[in-house]
Amino acid sequence: MNSRAPAAPGQPGTAGRTGAPQAVRVPDAVAALLVGGADVGTRDQAFPFITVDDDGFPHAALLSRTELEVGPGNADLRAAVRSRHTRANLEARGRAVLIAVAGDTAHYVKLRLARLVAVGDLLACVFELVEHKPDSLGVTLEPIRYAVTAEIARAERWDATVEALGALDDAAPEDFALDEEVGP
Repeated sequence: MNSRAPAAPGQPGTAGRTGAPQAVRVPDAVAALLVGGADVGTRDQAFPFITVDDDGFPHAALLSRTELEVGPGNADLRAAVRSRHTRANLEARGRAVLIAVAGDTAHYVKLRLARLVAVGDLLACVFELVEHKPDSLGVTLEPIRYAVTAEIARAERWDATVEALGALDDAAPEDFALDEEVGP
């Protein structure tokens, strides 16, 4: 299990401030969208998860609720990612944006990688929230949805995803020792 922790205060990973990072909780409206896993036989929201590649271009991945969860007390957001491009972008820059839609509001959640654990071919990540921007013009929005099938669950190996996210809680704090700085 490889793991990393955030940079020291005043270094990258501290919301660009000197001293302790300012904590932003996962808003209840966003947390409600991420509760539980995707259930086979339903249509569920796919959440755009955007990182930046080596050339400075956005790289989009779609994550399911099975691949996302909210930490205890809404203190952080967690994700398990398998895509080699998304993993490389997170390991290099430690930044992402999650987009979630509910009713007439798009929620843009800026994230900074706080710690990660490599579990097989998955990267289990804990993100601190840097900013939450709800965006609404009062027009009903339709989120990206997909039909949840057993085939998707098998192909995406959601059983391993659940285990990887659980590894974040099972790991002792010393497992997250800083072995290199994540992102600028």
